[in-house]
Amino acid sequence: MYFHLKGFEFQNNARPDEFIHGHWTFVGMKAVERAAKRSDDRSVDYSHLHFQVTVAHESFQSGSYQVAISVFVPLLVIFLASSALLWIDPGKTGSYASPRLGGTVTLILATIALKFSLAKQLPGFIYLTLTDVIFLITIMMLVLSLMGSCLYLWLHAERSKTLAITYNRYLRLLYPVLYVVVIALSIYMMIHHPPLIEN
Repeated sequence: MYFHLKGFEFQNNARPDEFIHGHWTFVGMKAVERAAKRSDDRSVDYSHLHFQVTVAHESFQSGSYQVAISVFVPLLVIFLASSALLWIDPGKTGSYASPRLGGTVTLILATIALKFSLAKQLPGFIYLTLTDVIFLITIMMLVLSLMGSCLYLWLHAERSKTLAITYNRYLRLLYPVLYVVVIALSIYMMIHHPPLIEN
């Protein structure tokens, strides 16, 4: 049995923009017939219809500044807040442990909530975008900060207070530098080696 495509259009001749959500504009669509191989028997061909819908993202018209403000500014605030939390010394007084650990956990949950709340505003792709990578790096760095704070508390309570203080000084400086370096490397990799989609 072979398919012979007569037409490819939206149902009831509705406008394509009614089905496209977010800051996207319909460009065109097409469908072509081509042969494909069976997965169980590669010697057998069968008719295959390949559908392609092309849309354009209204990056500038929809307000790239709005996307930048709604994504990168909150992530910058989260990064600055997580770096500032490392300057709280949880070893001096027991009550100080709560703001540092609790604040870091709150930032992790806020970052995840921000990612889900912006899901409808950001373009959805089947591969990782730069925004996805920055969100993942931010969450990973926050988890690393939380683990670093827990290690400091363990060193302070179980080992040497002097060792814990020295470790904390390096952690305060290393964390923001590591975050910026990882973000910069990710941006470089995404620009020079963008993800490719094969048809």
